[in-house]
Parts: sequence; C-alpha cells; structure tokens
Amino acid sequence: MRPTHFISGALAALLLVSFTSLFFNWQIGITGISLSIFGIWIASVTAKEFKVSTVAQLAEKMTRENYLASRRNSKTYNKNEIEKIVHEWFSNDLYLNNLNRESRFN
Repeated sequence: MRPTHFISGALAALLLVSFTSLFFNWQIGITGISLSIFGIWIASVTAKEFKVSTVAQLAEKMTRENYLASRRNSKTYNKNEIEKIVHEWFSNDLYLNNLNRESRFN
C-alpha cells in the first residue's frame, strides 16, 4: 500500500521548502522538516492505494514475498517455481538480467 500521489507530492514539496528555509530561519526549517517526515510516516502507515495495478501483479508479488504461505500445502514446493522466483528476485531487485543456473556470485 502507498499514499496517494497528491499527498506524497505535497509532503515532498513541504520537505523541499523546509530544507530551503533552513538556510534563512533554522527554527522554521527544522519544524517543517520534522512535520514533513512525520507526515510521510503517517501517510505510509495509513495508505489506501495498491502499488500494483492488476490482479496478476498482486499474485506475483504475493508469491514472490510469501511463497510458502501462498501454497495450499506449505510443506511442498515446486523446484521450477522456486527457480523462477529466485530469478525474478535477482532481476527485479538487483537489476541482474543475465542469470542462468551456472551464474556465479563472484
């Protein structure tokens, strides 16, 4: 879940303005930075929008992050699915696209 773009943009603008005002009046700058960081934290905790836009993306994300919990029988697994999920982790999170079974970590 993520906050709406309007709220995120407004809080980012407040953070930028507060950082700029830090050089002119440090009390107002520190107060604004504190409020914007607190607002970003509150916005992320009370978020109401999905980061994914389709059901397929949601299913892939759930499987990638909670593979065993998404299985009907959590004591079994499919080696081909695990290989696909690990490949997706490395390609999506670490931006390593040229992976195969023989790839080394060196």
